[in-house]
Amino acid sequence: MDVQFYSKEDLAKVGISVGQFLEQITKLDEENGLLEEPYEVVVKKLTPVFAATEDMWRAIIVDDVVRGYWNCVALDEKHQTFIEEGKLLESYVNINNLKRDLRKEKNALLFDSVCLDVPLQGKKLSGLILKSIYDTLTALPQKGIEVSDIWASIWSEHGIKFFSKWGFIPVVENKGDGSTGHGYIYKVSYDEAMEKLGVLIKNLNL
Repeated sequence: MDVQFYSKEDLAKVGISVGQFLEQITKLDEENGLLEEPYEVVVKKLTPVFAATEDMWRAIIVDDVVRGYWNCVALDEKHQTFIEEGKLLESYVNINNLKRDLRKEKNALLFDSVCLDVPLQGKKLSGLILKSIYDTLTALPQKGIEVSDIWASIWSEHGIKFFSKWGFIPVVENKGDGSTGHGYIYKVSYDEAMEKLGVLIKNLNL
């Protein structure tokens, strides 16, 4: 099994357009029950987000096919407050709610999603995904981007296990829009996350 992690630039080099990539990963989200909005709405909304954010998206390519992805974003001050109050929904992540310049001050990052096609789950790919995240986030300071904390909204047992490995702890119940299934909002400091990821990756000999 050949596993690669492609950035936006990598995707372009192999002829996968932004639209094609977003259609594929949104389909995966739909199949995994992760969508809070209709398929077409999500694709349309994410297209400008994908183009505008720092390069913190990675397509998970298995045997030359897009089989998953991970991404994080930095929300503006208003929506950062929503996270802290436990009022976070996927629909808040759009082009109007992102920080415009990540180089002005320390940033709190939000993990929007980590998605892997169901047949590949449990195939011991989590270590490779964690290394991809580690490599990407540790490179941010070299770009003049400082990070204070990292957040994630987690409700699945698999997600809790994945994020807990690198220091995330629940800090507030995610009330969302009052519906069920939003779990808790988790948080970890950047320094702790990088330290724990570094140890994990070393122990896995990746």
